[in-house]
Amino acid sequence: MTLFNQQPACLYDRWGACCSLPGPALGPLRLSRLLTLLAAALLFGPGCSLHMKGYEQEFIEATVPAEPYSVLPSGTFPEISFRTEPDQAAAEAIFSVSCCSGNVSGSCTWSGQRLIFKPDSALSPGITYRMTLAGMMPDNQGRRYPVAFSLPFYYAGRSRTAPVFLEESPPSGSRLDGSDASVRLEFRSPVDPVEIEETVRIEPDISLNFEWDTGNRSCLLTPAAAWKNNSLYTIYSDDGSIPLLYYRSEYETQKPPSAIPSTVKLDLSGGFPAAGREFGEISPDETFQISFDRPVLQDNFEDSFILKPYCSVSWYWKDDRTVVCIPDRGFTSGIEYECCVDPYIATLPADMRFITVPSIPQVMRVEGHSGDCFPEELIPLPEESILITPAGTNGTYSFSFEYPDPIEDPQHRYTVQCRCRLSPLFPPDIASPEIVSFTWTDTARLMVHFQHIGLLHGDRTCFYRLSLPDGTGGRELTLRYEP
Repeated sequence: MTLFNQQPACLYDRWGACCSLPGPALGPLRLSRLLTLLAAALLFGPGCSLHMKGYEQEFIEATVPAEPYSVLPSGTFPEISFRTEPDQAAAEAIFSVSCCSGNVSGSCTWSGQRLIFKPDSALSPGITYRMTLAGMMPDNQGRRYPVAFSLPFYYAGRSRTAPVFLEESPPSGSRLDGSDASVRLEFRSPVDPVEIEETVRIEPDISLNFEWDTGNRSCLLTPAAAWKNNSLYTIYSDDGSIPLLYYRSEYETQKPPSAIPSTVKLDLSGGFPAAGREFGEISPDETFQISFDRPVLQDNFEDSFILKPYCSVSWYWKDDRTVVCIPDRGFTSGIEYECCVDPYIATLPADMRFITVPSIPQVMRVEGHSGDCFPEELIPLPEESILITPAGTNGTYSFSFEYPDPIEDPQHRYTVQCRCRLSPLFPPDIASPEIVSFTWTDTARLMVHFQHIGLLHGDRTCFYRLSLPDGTGGRELTLRYEP
């Protein structure tokens, strides 16, 4: 089926003028819309202004000239008649008459409810002018409504011939290979830019920018925002001066920046230093930082990022690739938050979540079996490995962790217990230790019982990593077992 060589369909309106309808054929929706408009015209007659669509119908009763692209006779002035007595100052403030070279200078006079515009210099015959009433208009009770009325017209006749379209570039049916790709329209002779811009249509409807050459014979069309990728666009004109043009936008899009979260101290003066542990748990004096692999659109990121459940946050950008999240009123303790952002703006790790944990003190001292030498102080942590002596064939061992302050809340105790881990380092084939039980001997001392330490040692020295169960997280001791 050929899409590009069919001619616009035509109907004759009630005044006998030929109406060009864009499109390969009159589809059900377009035909229905046309019949609705024609029915309204037949029902209400010339007094119904179909070119007024919004609140302007509540204010404007009639205009001179009466219809778009009609001719204002020589020696007369453009005017607007209001239905009720208007606020004259407010009406004048949003009224203008313009042409392709800009606004026409002149003054407004009133005759009852009629606003009459008298230009300082006579209007030029054959030129397209535009009468506009656009802005906030108060009614007789002081309520303000948005009005957007615009009426293009000719003065003293149409001295110019109808525009003669020459060619388009790229040719109709081509691919638009960029989000900001342009389409150039060429005319055989100079045209009126205002008239062309008023009649050009695009489907699906988007805002267009028009850039004209100095002779008004060539126009460059570009999207005000961007062509939507993998979409079919149709360009035409209401008066048939521009034939149906078809374009398909198809272009490669760059993948959005990738994000890596981390936990940092909530310390602006210190530059938000790293908290020293993986993202996932955040204490009251901490927050999270997001680092991108390349610069990101900051405003777009902030507008699209949300936390579930909702939490109001602010952002501090260290640079164009690193941002710190600052909760306005802090994160709620014990709540798990999910981080979400528009996938077209940035790519977050899958299931990016964190939970806020209570403020828990650091482990002050560690003790093991009798005779095993643990350091008296854990600040700084020792770099050398600590020799331990598990008991029995099952490799049992108990650690005692002492805190400087009592931990009485059950949720706090559970958080501490979850952070205690003993992991094998070397050799790689030794058994992994298992936790047997937790015992709180008092509010500031936790006993953790392990088994399977040293199993499958094969007469080799075994090394383990002990994660300390404290509020900081990330603190570790290296342990050594010698058979």
